[in-house]
Amino acid sequence: MSLAIEFALRGGAAGICLLLGVLWLAEGRSLTARLGAAFVLITCCYILASSPNSLALFGPLQLALGVTASFGSVAFWLFARALFKDRFRLRPIDAVPAAIIALCLTVKIPRDGGFLDDAAAVIHGATIYAMLFHVVFLALRGWQGDLVPGRRAFRLAVATLIPLISVITTTAEIANRWTELPPLLIDLHPVVLFSVTFGFAVWGLRVNRELFPAEGSLKSAPPSQPVVREKAGQLSAPDRIELDKVLDHMERGGYREEGLTVGKLGTGLDIPEHRLRVLINQGLGYRNFTAFLNSYRLREAETILGDPNQARGQIVQIALELGYGSVGPFNRAFKAETGMTPTEYRAARFADLEKRAPKPKN
Repeated sequence: MSLAIEFALRGGAAGICLLLGVLWLAEGRSLTARLGAAFVLITCCYILASSPNSLALFGPLQLALGVTASFGSVAFWLFARALFKDRFRLRPIDAVPAAIIALCLTVKIPRDGGFLDDAAAVIHGATIYAMLFHVVFLALRGWQGDLVPGRRAFRLAVATLIPLISVITTTAEIANRWTELPPLLIDLHPVVLFSVTFGFAVWGLRVNRELFPAEGSLKSAPPSQPVVREKAGQLSAPDRIELDKVLDHMERGGYREEGLTVGKLGTGLDIPEHRLRVLINQGLGYRNFTAFLNSYRLREAETILGDPNQARGQIVQIALELGYGSVGPFNRAFKAETGMTPTEYRAARFADLEKRAPKPKN
């Protein structure tokens, strides 16, 4: 491949990443948007630094570009997790992969070719593989219940194309330490980078608003509040009739069915799955089906746990009756919404009832 073609492809891909990154930073609506911007801007550095001619082009700047590019997999891992999990928050443990890669770079950059150098390269690659596999797992696990069309489509891309390309690229970079790569593979690299970058940018710009809702605007599932038709006015009259059908079924206890999915619910109500997704997402504001189910299940759980007549009811039995397959998911969902486990919540409610109870007169 001629240098002119390579520079055109890499320059075009880098320009697309730069534009998308600036737009997502300007969006400033959520942590997800900022992590997405970090990912595409670091990808821009990788596109430039991975050229065989990068040293001649950028001189001393090439080292800075290369070091920055090494953290692209970390940025992608964080971005994907934030995208797939509503109300995602960064935790100190999320810095571990970056710390491992930084440690590996301190060994790799001198490039002495010794055992530590090779070991650092392998550990670096293994860290990238682990993050990619984790993203694939999250993408597939939540795909069925995702109600946001653009995000649901991206889950499939994350589970197939992007990790595949990343694994091939990482493997090739590790192998290049011991053997010379085929010229065809080197020539295909800028072509693949431009194609994937262009497709990613088209997707990112087209579904920008639905991917990055403003912080604080995400639909939660507070157990003390019923489901509200907050966006039903955006639906057509036939859609509102079907939405009423869905909500009526849920209020009559439909949410207690174990293993209930959006597909099963649609089949039971004779509503096509794709239309049911739109009804729940656009009519009620929920971004995933689990949150919609929890809005009913946790509301009833709160009632049961605060009832003195059911004080001896086992938590696991309550979880099973509400449709949870085991007590673990119930405990996690309840604590995520209330800040307490079911046991803690029950104890707090009964303690409050005791305080308010009239004291006997002497």
